[in-house]
Parts: sequence; structure tokens; C-alpha cells
Amino acid sequence: MDKLMLQVNGENVLAVHRAFQQHADELGSGLQQIGADVEIGLCGRDPVSEMAAGPQSFGGKVNQLLDAHWRHRDELAAVASLLRATARSYGHSEDEIERSLEDRAKS
Repeated sequence: MDKLMLQVNGENVLAVHRAFQQHADELGSGLQQIGADVEIGLCGRDPVSEMAAGPQSFGGKVNQLLDAHWRHRDELAAVASLLRATARSYGHSEDEIERSLEDRAKS
């Protein structure tokens, strides 16, 4: 790919940072809610219930899917952190960066 899909510069770095941070925060919040409600327990003491809750069946697959989403959230947060550092390198202060995040919460 010869062209970048997005180029970060001094003018847009706060908006790009805000977008990545917002996505990471929202994904993390959603995953926390889901994680509290997703426990796959035994429906009964029969062999099928035990298999359904096991790591190689439905219960395990749900946990694998959640783990993949948590890794994605961590990647988004890492990008947001790099963008924060990039914003500082463009001369934006921590106050400006924080205000840009607060502006997001108001909209």
C-alpha cells in the first residue's frame, strides 16, 4: 500500500488520539460488563453440561473470544498512548490533550 489511510499531523493528532482512546475506553467498559455476566456454569450434573462449560466447548470459546477483544482493547490503548506522546511532540500540552478528551465526553 503506497498511500497512508490516515496521516497524523499537528492539526489532527488530538482528534485521532481522542478517537482511539474513546474506542479503547468504550470497548473496555463493555468487556467489563460482559465479563461479569458471561460465566458459563453447569446447567446440571450430566456429561453434556460439563462438556458445554469446559475449555474446549462453548464456555472456553466465549473466554477465547473475550480474550481476543481484551487484546484488541490493549492495542487501541497502546496506540492512544503513542498518539498522546506524538501530540506532546507537536507542542500540545497535557492540559490541551486532557481538554480534548473532556470535549469528547460532552459530545
